[in-house]
Amino acid sequence: MADVGRLNGGGRPIEGDVVAGEAAQDALLARLTLLSEASTVLTETLDPDAALYRLAQLVVPVLGDWCGVHVMADWTRHPGWRAPLRWPACSRAGSHS
Repeated sequence: MADVGRLNGGGRPIEGDVVAGEAAQDALLARLTLLSEASTVLTETLDPDAALYRLAQLVVPVLGDWCGVHVMADWTRHPGWRAPLRWPACSRAGSHS
């Protein structure tokens, strides 16, 4: 007898549910991997500029085309840019204009 797996209420195989579940697991694993890599990047160095630059390099290909990090020096002053923006077209050309 062939193994058809689980069936839904109508007696049809629920293969689509299994595929969707596997896709959800893959997405969760990708998010957890990114979080783990970000934690590693932030703790590898005591230099905040280097850590934030590495963090921007990590998240750009995963979360977007570019990244900017805005950091508060303290609660009484306005924040300033600490990590450079990464513009793919400009970085290939070697300029940020």
